[in-house]
Amino acid sequence: MCWLPWGVDRLSLFELIKRNISKNYRAYLVYFYPMAFSIVIYFTFVSLQYNRKIIDSAATLGKIGPAFMAASAFLMVFSAMFIFYSNSFFMKKRKKEIALYSLFGMSKKKIGQMLFFENLLVGATALLAGLGLGAVLSKLFAMILVKLMGIPIVAGFSLSAAPAAQTIVVFFVILSAASIYNARVIRGTTLRELFQAGKQSEKKPHASIAVAVLSLLFIGTGYWVILQPVSSGIWASHAWLKILGSLVSIIIGTFLFIRTFIVYLLSALSKKRAFFYKGANIISTSNLLYRIKGNIVVLSILALLSTFTLFLMGVTWSLYANVNEISKDNFPHSFIYTVQNGEAEMEINRLFEARDDVRYSQKLEPVKMEAGPDFSGRFPPDYPVLLIPESSFRQLARKMGKEVDIQFADNEAVAFYDGNLNRTHDPYTGKGIRLPGGENVTVASYQNYSLLNQVIFAFPLVVKDAVYEKVVESGAPTTQLQIYKLGKEKATNELSEKIEEILWNHAEDRNEVIWSSFYKEYAQGMETYGILIFISGFLGLVFLMATGSVLFYRQLSEAAADRPRYQILKKIGFGARDMKKSIRVQTLFVFSIPIVLALSHSSILISALAGFAGISMAGPFMVVLGLYIGLYLGYFSYTSVRFYTLVND
Repeated sequence: MCWLPWGVDRLSLFELIKRNISKNYRAYLVYFYPMAFSIVIYFTFVSLQYNRKIIDSAATLGKIGPAFMAASAFLMVFSAMFIFYSNSFFMKKRKKEIALYSLFGMSKKKIGQMLFFENLLVGATALLAGLGLGAVLSKLFAMILVKLMGIPIVAGFSLSAAPAAQTIVVFFVILSAASIYNARVIRGTTLRELFQAGKQSEKKPHASIAVAVLSLLFIGTGYWVILQPVSSGIWASHAWLKILGSLVSIIIGTFLFIRTFIVYLLSALSKKRAFFYKGANIISTSNLLYRIKGNIVVLSILALLSTFTLFLMGVTWSLYANVNEISKDNFPHSFIYTVQNGEAEMEINRLFEARDDVRYSQKLEPVKMEAGPDFSGRFPPDYPVLLIPESSFRQLARKMGKEVDIQFADNEAVAFYDGNLNRTHDPYTGKGIRLPGGENVTVASYQNYSLLNQVIFAFPLVVKDAVYEKVVESGAPTTQLQIYKLGKEKATNELSEKIEEILWNHAEDRNEVIWSSFYKEYAQGMETYGILIFISGFLGLVFLMATGSVLFYRQLSEAAADRPRYQILKKIGFGARDMKKSIRVQTLFVFSIPIVLALSHSSILISALAGFAGISMAGPFMVVLGLYIGLYLGYFSYTSVRFYTLVND
């Protein structure tokens, strides 16, 4: 990598930096590309935070804004770690070159200054390229975000000084820190250490069969706990601690699996003479066996990082794909509102009379009371409960297409799904509640569907008509609710706004008004899940880039160390075809370890969550897997080509 070092001390720093970059630009590109990509991703992401059109149009941005800011901070930290890792690889490749500079009389101070300004120059170029490309891509990503959120706006080309300034400051600090680190490393390293930088200590690792089996037991135990059904007694107490314990078990098992099971597998293959001495297997198997020890921690971290990435993207994509079903489950009626007076009711009725898609309507007159301290620990004692008579419930349930053959006694009640993540869990049966007038009823039946829209923040409870009448006679206050179900409820934005305006104009106390619109909640769900899938996609792309790049750098480091061996093999007749096969096998094995473990772990986690939440996640998760594996294979192919080029040059 070094041009002729003779006379280097007479050259100015500018000339030295210029010659280094011009004569070794390919080596600098390996450092330049990931840096520029990090800048593009960060700048594009931050640009969307400052896009006023999106901010003004997104009703949920006040809730999702903190998630956007947290993701930006995470991207910043991750970019810093990634650039430092790339810088470390770049410096490791250059230590012999630096040693030659020192040997030929160049002072460490000048070498440190050269590396400092060289790094800043490469960084500044990457910054300019990243900002330029990011500015171009910001419109594309804004269009994608708007489409995902379902916002009816045109995402125009938007440029702002704020995201550019933030990106410049963040990456200037990162690059300055990396440059200072390089200078300090050189000052603290001896000439002998610089010349020996490329040497690796290669000792054959030993694996214990018992520990290899133990790794499978750790992973299997974690899987078994995670996959237990919701009805299992294992979740009766301290459920979150058990989930945490199972995740820790999987993490420990992952490390031990790579540390011992993989080593045991390679050792077993090396002892099979028919396999080991066939073609290029002797080279690839030996390299993997002797190098795996130095890659255990890295491969373990990458496997867990890939697991998190696939799980995060699988969950957000599944939620987005199921937003329609989730909305219908949680908000079964197109509109629910409080009937305040005759004038307001007439105005709203005229709006519905003008429509031809009204499927059903029903008026309820529930008793509004407080839950009390003993009814449920899921909400506070003053949480409102709507007491609904059985006859009204059966009428509404028939219109909704629900089962109405529910039998319960006079001193019993029926409870419904309350919006919790796990709809199959029954937290109410057996719970008692004291009604106005002094009578007590016990919940005898739990229905795992929403009777009313969840957003009204009131819990419906069905009692016998006679019990309801006694409560009303005791003087308990009632409220009138009007329910409508429309066929085109996703196109009711304008209608929703008109009804809301009428309600607020006639409201004496807005805190007493019950109001719910399916369209409003569906639109907010689209915005929320759209932003989440966008954030997870960005983070997933960065994590994938980091995983692929770390493996790429480590394989190139090993290629540089293996180059003399491959040159010898080439001279004794080892053909290009066998050499490529050896490299592909070796590279594929290393790349497959983290992705295979991640596929297994994330599939189990997604399956468990899907069963718990009652949401279909298989389809969206398969799409995520396909995209991730496709990009991952691209990294593998490029790494194999670069490996072969390096050892064959």
